[in-house]
Amino acid sequence: MSEAEARIEVGLGGRYGMELTSVKGLISITLSVEEHERQRLAGLSTSDLLQLSKSELSQVVQPDLVREVMVGYDGETVQMILSI
Repeated sequence: MSEAEARIEVGLGGRYGMELTSVKGLISITLSVEEHERQRLAGLSTSDLLQLSKSELSQVVQPDLVREVMVGYDGETVQMILSI
């Protein structure tokens, strides 16, 4: 497990139901969203959701380690793909 993966696991895993997968420098994170957060996230634009996700990630992983982030929200989970 890389340092970035370990930091994500510890930093986000304790606050969210989380699934983490890593393949060749890409990290896939799926976070379960609690009921009270769903409505707030549903009202966000794609760019606002991306900014919020980057803000959450920067609390556990140094921003300079992350090259690119893609984010999606399906109404129940937030999916992030990171390039490290």
